[in-house]
Amino acid sequence: MSDDRPAPIRRPMFVKPSTLPKLSPERLKRQSLITRLACSLFDDHKHAIAFLNQANPSLGGRPLAIATESAEGYSAVEQTVRLIARPHSGRRQ
Repeated sequence: MSDDRPAPIRRPMFVKPSTLPKLSPERLKRQSLITRLACSLFDDHKHAIAFLNQANPSLGGRPLAIATESAEGYSAVEQTVRLIARPHSGRRQ
């Protein structure tokens, strides 16, 4: 008699399971939204990623962490991204 169950998935021995806590759906959504916004507004994706991951004195920390933490943090980072990414947009010269 054959067993029709699929073979169990085996994790390679050299891969350790993550010890980091998983993000809640709300935090994951804010993280995704702020990353997409920054990448769409900055001229270069590298600058967007650098901005999100470097401490920003005016925000009081890393923008990505601040935006992920709360809706208020997201709003603050969103405003900063819009100001920094295209400071001259909409102005007549």
